[in-house]
Amino acid sequence: MGSEASTVSNMLRRLEQNHIIYRKQDKSDHRISNVYLTEKGIQLQGPIIWKEHRQKMLSGILPEELLLMRRITKAYGREFNK
Repeated sequence: MGSEASTVSNMLRRLEQNHIIYRKQDKSDHRISNVYLTEKGIQLQGPIIWKEHRQKMLSGILPEELLLMRRITKAYGREFNK
């Protein structure tokens, strides 16, 4: 992975403290901890992916087109929430 074990451990500890992941010890080998996303972590996947790829996805769209897309999306949201 290219990271020091202590760096990964600290990162996992922070994610666990923020209830984004949880660790579960492997039943057959207690030296191994499996890492899983919590419900909160699963909900964050979409925004993170969007943020990562936003620039690439929107790079070929003109500002006027983005504005129109936002207006249409808001109108759909208003209609959906009636």
